[in-house]
Amino acid sequence: MKKFILKTCLFLCPIVILIVVNFSFLRNGGELYSPTKLSIENQSNRALIGLAYSDPVIQFKHKNIQSRKPEIIALGTSRVLQFRDIYFTEPHKFYNAGRSITKIKDLEPFVKHYPITQPKIIILGLDQDFFSAQYDSLSSTGFNNFESTSKFSGRLLSSSRNFTADLFNSKINWEFLTKKHPSNRIGYTALTHNEGFRVDGSYLYGRLLLSENDDYMFSDVLNRIKKQKPRFAPAEINRAAVDVYEKFLGLCAAENIYLITFLPPYSHRVYDELAEKSDQYPYIFQLHDTLAPLCKKYNYPLYDFSDLKTLGANDFETIDGFHGSETAYFKIAHLIFQNEPKFKNILDADKVRYFSKTPFSARQLLPELDEIHPKPSTIAQ
Repeated sequence: MKKFILKTCLFLCPIVILIVVNFSFLRNGGELYSPTKLSIENQSNRALIGLAYSDPVIQFKHKNIQSRKPEIIALGTSRVLQFRDIYFTEPHKFYNAGRSITKIKDLEPFVKHYPITQPKIIILGLDQDFFSAQYDSLSSTGFNNFESTSKFSGRLLSSSRNFTADLFNSKINWEFLTKKHPSNRIGYTALTHNEGFRVDGSYLYGRLLLSENDDYMFSDVLNRIKKQKPRFAPAEINRAAVDVYEKFLGLCAAENIYLITFLPPYSHRVYDELAEKSDQYPYIFQLHDTLAPLCKKYNYPLYDFSDLKTLGANDFETIDGFHGSETAYFKIAHLIFQNEPKFKNILDADKVRYFSKTPFSARQLLPELDEIHPKPSTIAQ
């Protein structure tokens, strides 16, 4: 019996040690925080939130909306994350809810599950591939559960699984993990790369800004186009997706939300590559004309910024081939609101003039991080 107990202990010992190690380091880095705790750290302590081993961004942002009570929100996938509050006249009234949705079917649940009084304005980035049946057939019936709160045990289990994988793949820097971390960085992505969500919901791409290597030729995206990966595969416009969008327009009208829709930019090089086969990509090149009558029906504007060049921006003003930088998205905000007379005071005129003439670089309006190789922005006229 004693031998059995001894063998059992010897067998369990490495497992127990692994569990203790996982728990210690995950807790130390803030990886096990609940969405509520993440929101408090983000909003009250202005901590940058960048988790490496879990991704509760939908619930975390839902909590932030509850606490900030914004009147203006940016809504969309990661392709709207570069809108900032720093050029709004009243910055606290803006919040970037980017990544609260992943597909077009999430739009209606987002508004119906909105935790407070509906915002006055939604700036909606409507990804072109939402309308590609090749990328999203709309067959899924589920939607993001904005209000769900994961249990601590569940967070520990899922985070431990990913942490253990990095551990055995020698991706763990033990010296870094064991030192005391600054309180204004939560999560190992934020701690390691200065990357994560700011207090206004926008995303700081620290890893990219501090990288020695930049691919302004967008070889990864061009290769995905060549291989016809789902997001860049030829496809007709999915009429079912158009119907979903039209229903969302009606919902916003019923809720007295002023909806400003725009088609997000591709880099000019990527756009040109797609344009060479424009007949194969109706969901990009015919999308504006398809959606415009629906927007007009509800007196809502629709902007097509699919080609970054139309913003007066260059290809340095990108995160990658289909994500514009915060400099490019400032230009989008400026172009949108200068065409909206009833909202002419939403943007701070002095800041607009300043950022239009003197952005720090093609990727940063202000020198938040010391870029390795900052590139020039195209000066707006």
